[in-house]
Amino acid sequence: MENRDSLPAGDSQRVVWTGLPNQAGAVECPDALLTDRQQTLLAYWQELQPEDGSLPQWGSFDPLRLWTVITRLVVYEVLDQGADLFFRLAGAEFERHVGRNLRGQRFSQISTPERLAAGQRAARDLYDNPLPQLVHGWMEAVERDHVTYSRLSVPFALEPGRRMDILLACYEFGSNAPVMQMSNPGGVRKI
Repeated sequence: MENRDSLPAGDSQRVVWTGLPNQAGAVECPDALLTDRQQTLLAYWQELQPEDGSLPQWGSFDPLRLWTVITRLVVYEVLDQGADLFFRLAGAEFERHVGRNLRGQRFSQISTPERLAAGQRAARDLYDNPLPQLVHGWMEAVERDHVTYSRLSVPFALEPGRRMDILLACYEFGSNAPVMQMSNPGGVRKI
């Protein structure tokens, strides 16, 4: 994982890739950056995305289609245009790595003021530009900064034509999470 000193104060993650897979000229995410589970989520999201490029509707999401990754999924409800995130559902593997159950809590309830400000910036950026996004980081928000992760997030709308209402994320941890090397910024290694 890259050195945290290279990140702004309060930040504990780095955006690795953002893209819109179904539009002409889109930047494809290199397969080496995604785990098999994350590739499964991205492929399913692409199946659900309407041809006009708008966001898939949350009502069309079928969790049984992702049964192989369900323990690593987190469903966030986006509040106040990205000012906060509400943990609707968190898979067992996610909870094991964060060390507690976060369902029913807001990100603002579990974060330090610095981490909250950084998280709000990231959530608002994603709200303003709702595209699939791959992030590498540390679980500092839950005081588990020794836990590294790779998170693929995909946005959903509750109704056609709406902005992002739901964010579905697939987390990979530790040795399953490809992470960037500082000495080779374009490279990926497993930790």
